[in-house]
Amino acid sequence: METGEARRRGMNLRGKFTVGILILGAALLATILTLTYFFYRDANLEKYRQIVAGSALVASELVNGDDVEAYINGREADERFYEMEDKLQSILDFNQLTYLYVYLPVLDEGYCVFIHDMAKAGTLSPEEKALGYTMALDDPEIDASIDIVRRVMETLEPNLELNLSNSSDGYLASAFCPLLNSRGELVAVVGADVDVQRIFDDLNRIMLIMGSSISLLIALAVFGFQMYFARTMIAPLQMLVAHVQNFVSIRDEQGELYPDPIQINTRDEIEGLASAFNQMARDIVRYIEDVTRLTQERQRIEAELSVAAKIQASVLSHDFDIAPNPEDFSLYALMDPAKEVGGDFYDFWTLDDHRLALVVGDVSGKGVPAALFMMMAKAIIRARLTRDSLLSHAFEAANELLCQNNGEDMFVTVSTVALDTGTGEILIADAGHGSPILISADGTAERLATETSLFMGAMEGVTYGVTSARMKPGDRLLLYTDGVNEADNPEGGFFGNDGLLASIQAHGGERDLKAFLTSIREDVRAFAGEAPQADDITMLIVCYKP
Repeated sequence: METGEARRRGMNLRGKFTVGILILGAALLATILTLTYFFYRDANLEKYRQIVAGSALVASELVNGDDVEAYINGREADERFYEMEDKLQSILDFNQLTYLYVYLPVLDEGYCVFIHDMAKAGTLSPEEKALGYTMALDDPEIDASIDIVRRVMETLEPNLELNLSNSSDGYLASAFCPLLNSRGELVAVVGADVDVQRIFDDLNRIMLIMGSSISLLIALAVFGFQMYFARTMIAPLQMLVAHVQNFVSIRDEQGELYPDPIQINTRDEIEGLASAFNQMARDIVRYIEDVTRLTQERQRIEAELSVAAKIQASVLSHDFDIAPNPEDFSLYALMDPAKEVGGDFYDFWTLDDHRLALVVGDVSGKGVPAALFMMMAKAIIRARLTRDSLLSHAFEAANELLCQNNGEDMFVTVSTVALDTGTGEILIADAGHGSPILISADGTAERLATETSLFMGAMEGVTYGVTSARMKPGDRLLLYTDGVNEADNPEGGFFGNDGLLASIQAHGGERDLKAFLTSIREDVRAFAGEAPQADDITMLIVCYKP
């Protein structure tokens, strides 16, 4: 009974090598045959193109255009006509053409008139060879090339390209030249055709002979390589496989790995592989010890990050009931860090009995450095806003402090709103962050146009402007970081400002602030799908006189 290990093993190395050689041989055979086919075909088609092009040119120089015009207008065949027929027949026979003819297509009336119509012996009937023989343009013998002839007649330029057509007369290569009278007027067209079917017949024979010969050589090469491969590679590799399979079971009493060295003397890469395996066996214990130590270190770091995340979460206030009078305002905020700790922050507090301060910020970078800078920036901004009555002065002072001793060149974008709970007036200061969104009581939303200045911590001496607006009872104001509108999905698209406004409009009827922000966050997550969260997501909303 076949064991599970044997079933999993599948084809052995010798079989795979044989299949690989056969695939390589088949690819080589296909490549040689393809190159031969196209080279032979193109070279011979070019030869035939030159033959028909030269024949058409010679015939157009040889035939007298005035005589042809006279024959078209009713002159009977005379001695000059038959002399020209003999010359054209000589050109046809010498170049082994299928047809050589002089004719006038009457395009408007749908037929053509042949003046000279030469062909291989026995191909044309006496009626077809006669002067003035007519044929419909939609006849398969004519229709295949009529578009080319029309261009020759319109441009009075010869067409000597490789014109291939498959008509009732076979697979033909053709060339056409305009025939002019002594006044330079078009009187007829000279055409030359040659049968190129023999090219493809010869190709089929060549392909069959070459394919058979190369296949036989490949079969002999596979047999020879198999014999050589089995002796020089299969046997040493089988020895190496046996040692690898037994490696994990060879232990001493202390559990250390001490496999017997592999002795392979092939003086090639397989011997080098065996030597490398012996070295691997000596290094494996040290590797396991290193992995164990690194795992313990990682667990310690994860534990410290977990503590840091809890500390950061405790810095952000979750007590949203700070209104002196619940009828003045209500607010809510949430933050989802992209890593264990993040660089986003929000803050809110009452400046006095009738003024509320709202702050949302986004520190450059991620992880622990951003979290440390965030905590410093949050403390400085709150202290300056509490001390200075003017938002612009508070921002300028906070920027100066953040620029000091900022050796890592970190910065923070900040959006701050001061709400007068008595009048609904709001003052907005923006340090490179982005405009808040005002949501009216009926659920419609608009981005407030604010005066944006440079982010904090980047450069000293920056001045900041302040923009004013007014909220009506029932209006809500949303502050957020770019982790919301710049969330991306696996296809590379962004949630964007339009996506945020659409989400706000969809949930604008929700008056519960927590449910409202949670719905927006779920829309962002649904848009991102399986894509990992690339940035912290932070939102802070206040409702004036709810």
